[in-house]
Amino acid sequence: MEFELTQLSGALLVAVAAFSYLALRAWRNQALEQSRSLGELPTEFPHGTDRNKLEGSYVVTTISNEPLNRIKASGLGMRGVAEIEYSRAGISIWRTGERALHIPASELIGVDRATAVIDRAVEAGGLSRVTWSTTSTTLDTYLRFASGAAQSQFQEFFSTITPKQNQGENQ
Repeated sequence: MEFELTQLSGALLVAVAAFSYLALRAWRNQALEQSRSLGELPTEFPHGTDRNKLEGSYVVTTISNEPLNRIKASGLGMRGVAEIEYSRAGISIWRTGERALHIPASELIGVDRATAVIDRAVEAGGLSRVTWSTTSTTLDTYLRFASGAAQSQFQEFFSTITPKQNQGENQ
C-alpha cells in the first residue's frame, strides 16, 4: 500500500511539473509572438513641463476592444503597483519590478473609464482605460488609482488631450 501511494505521489508530481512547464512555455511563446507583431514599444519618457504623479496599479494591457486578449510582450502581462506620471507629452507607468511603459501623447487615442477587464472587476468606472496605438495595432492599458479623486484628476487632465482622435476629426 505504501509503495502504491509513493508511485501515485511521484506520478502526480511529474504531471504537475509537466503541466507547469507547458504553461510557462506557452506564455513565453505567445509573448515572443506578440513582441514581433507589436514591434518596439516607446522606451523613453515623454518629457513635458507640466508633469503630474499619482500612485496606483497597472492592471493590464489588451488589444483594443478585446478585453480578454492580454498582451504578454515586454512584461505587460503582469499587474502590479505603479507610479503613473503624465503630462501633455504623454504617460509613463513606472511598474514595480518591470520595465516602465511610456505612451507618447502623439500615440494617445483616448482616456475613459471601464469597469472590468480579463480577471479584474471593480465598481462602475473604477478603472481608467488608456487607448493608444503602436505602429501595428491599437491597445488598451488599464490603470487603477489609489483614490477616486486621483482617478478623476487623471481623467480630467486627458479629457481635452486626445491627439489621434482629434486628427481623425479634422480629416
